[in-house]
Amino acid sequence: GKYTKDSAADVAIKVLVSSRTSSTYHVFEVEFRLPRFCMYVPLKALPQAPASSVQVRIAERIVKIARWIDDAFMLQTSREVDDYSEECGCHMVCLRDSKPLSIRAVNA
Repeated sequence: GKYTKDSAADVAIKVLVSSRTSSTYHVFEVEFRLPRFCMYVPLKALPQAPASSVQVRIAERIVKIARWIDDAFMLQTSREVDDYSEECGCHMVCLRDSKPLSIRAVNA
């Protein structure tokens, strides 16, 4: 079915590898956690501005907000931010409905 909500998921992958003439297999297993907002793709710029916005005051360092963005959206925003940064942000589009999302954090 179609997923309509943003939620984290654990993915377990098993791969069986063998040569054509062998009757035995090597089993490779890996587990991976998809973050809650993995259905968003980063963009350099938004093709259209989001229809609405929300402003929130958070007493937190910009670096910590950038790290949360990285973890929640599978991005690399924190590479561009250091302890002296005044702002951070990113632009994305949702893969489910193609709606834009822009996040901007400014040091208060």
